[in-house]
Amino acid sequence: MKKHIILFSLSLIFSCKSIKDTSLLNDSSKMSFNKNNSSIINSLSKEEKSKLDSLSSIFGQSNNMVLHEKDAKLIDHIINLQSGDTIVLSNLSVQTLTRGQTSSYEYELKKDDVIYFEFNNDGFNKINQISILEGDQIRFAKSNLKRKEVVKGSFKVLDDNMVVINVKKNGFFKSNLKIDFKKIVKNYRTIAIKDSVVGTEIVNQKIIDTVFNLEKDKFFSLKPYIDITSSNKLSITIPFDNKNILGWGFWFSLYPDDIIDYQNSYETLGEDPLKSFARFEMNGNNAPISLPITSNPYVESILDQKNYLIPSPRSEKNFNFYIKDSLSLTELKNENLKLENFSKLYDFKITFKLIKVIANTRIVEKEVEVIKNFVKIEKY
Repeated sequence: MKKHIILFSLSLIFSCKSIKDTSLLNDSSKMSFNKNNSSIINSLSKEEKSKLDSLSSIFGQSNNMVLHEKDAKLIDHIINLQSGDTIVLSNLSVQTLTRGQTSSYEYELKKDDVIYFEFNNDGFNKINQISILEGDQIRFAKSNLKRKEVVKGSFKVLDDNMVVINVKKNGFFKSNLKIDFKKIVKNYRTIAIKDSVVGTEIVNQKIIDTVFNLEKDKFFSLKPYIDITSSNKLSITIPFDNKNILGWGFWFSLYPDDIIDYQNSYETLGEDPLKSFARFEMNGNNAPISLPITSNPYVESILDQKNYLIPSPRSEKNFNFYIKDSLSLTELKNENLKLENFSKLYDFKITFKLIKVIANTRIVEKEVEVIKNFVKIEKY
């Protein structure tokens, strides 16, 4: 009999020692929660803290408030500073089980519920272990709650979870335990509101204009090829001193009638025909433009092309337009347009017209409508 008593005593000692006292876990959790909240608020600027105090006071009185989106980061602080509604989950006075059996009490809780608890050992025997589990996490644990001892604390629920209170009593004698378990519910929600136009403001805007730049007419003379005093060939250089060239084109006359036809087209179109032709080639948003075609059979023209440009499908020997590939990043090299007179008798007076299309970037001030977003906090 003596041997059995010794073994039972040893078993009880080891059983008690196996339960670690984690009562500090609750205090640590509570301190961490408050400390973290305080440190976040302390990180706010003086102006933000002042605004937070003011907004929290207003919201506490009305339970409904609209904030500008720039103040959205204060929403969590405003809600945390509200007291919320207290709901008693249990106010029990129960007897413990004995011989190492565990009594359990389950509560289904929501994320961000703030829990306050109090355990009062109202019996004559100590309670070996009290713990609170959220899912599989220990949120509070207390070993060896002595008789008449009271322990209390709080924590914030991490996620929608089942929270379980476990009460374990070793030995043959029961004890009485008072359980006070409450939650603070903050039934608030936020709604994004896109407001209408509330005003205008001046902004700088980059605008790219397409400029059709007609250069000054040039005049040349082309002699017959049997004239040994002058050349029957002509080379006209097309310089590109602007990096923002989008395209270029030319037209030239060989007879006086060509010039007359060009002037007639000018009157019909209301603008220079070469400019209209270039505009159509660049945009293609109007009816095709036809430039006056020379009937001269003696002069031939050829472009000594040094750049990869796309020629117009409507070109003739006395006019053409070339468009730069939009994906090309290379700068244009100067081109040479070569003319040669195969007539033995006739010389020709040439009027040469040149147009360059340039992308011109400019910064302008523009008045734009301002649409402001807001966030509404309300209690439900």
